[in-house]
Amino acid sequence: MLGTQLDLLLSKDDALQRKLWDITDEGYNLEKSADRQALDGPLMDAGRAVLKGEWEKVKREMRSAEFQSGE
Repeated sequence: MLGTQLDLLLSKDDALQRKLWDITDEGYNLEKSADRQALDGPLMDAGRAVLKGEWEKVKREMRSAEFQSGE
């Protein structure tokens, strides 16, 4: 279920989102909880990178003339 939700939310064409997807997929396929926990750091880093990228995109869009004019 989680894999399907991520597949719908993330673009595998975007390098940052693909990295997040790959780490999540790797963790999903591990059997041992300790092995999955070892991916917590890389998973958090990848998630933060995606969020930062999306925030930068929103800021660029807000600075555009179209946004400023309300169109």
